[in-house]
Amino acid sequence: MSEEEQQLLQIKQFIASDDMSNHELAAMFIISLGVQWNLEMIERVAKSAEKMTFWANQEDNQAFVKHFTKLVISPRFFEQYNEIALFAEVLPKFEYLEELHWQAKHYWNQHPILAVTNQLPRLKRLYVQDCKMNFLPENICEATSLEEIYLSNNKLTEMPQDLEQLIHLRILDLSDNDFKKCPR
Repeated sequence: MSEEEQQLLQIKQFIASDDMSNHELAAMFIISLGVQWNLEMIERVAKSAEKMTFWANQEDNQAFVKHFTKLVISPRFFEQYNEIALFAEVLPKFEYLEELHWQAKHYWNQHPILAVTNQLPRLKRLYVQDCKMNFLPENICEATSLEEIYLSNNKLTEMPQDLEQLIHLRILDLSDNDFKKCPR
């Protein structure tokens, strides 16, 4: 195995680790050696809010964030409840994101994540189904690139009044909710 292959293997091991000090080492190696992100590295990081937050906050993060056009937030994505708000702060850095899936159903508080969707300029599809969500943040109406929103099987009772601002919206799935009123 060449020295370059050994270094890449070590970086991958650091990234696979849950010890964030190893991620700091990986970041130093990636920058100093000019290592390019690959699919295996991205997949390992994409499973954890803590890891994604760390890498999104790196100074030279474009090589990392450009790989994310789709993000699935699964039940194991957050180790602790307070990571939801922390991840919501860095989510706008993922400017290439076109599709966002909220599947962390046991975390009912997806509102901080949804509140920043208007800061994702390429977001076209939003999936927030089966989440017991009872309201939709108003500023989601400012996410004008949205073409599809899937909100079925929630507990929504009303929709934001400025929904008509979503001029590219083609699909809006609101089935199985508890609506009392809905904008025209």
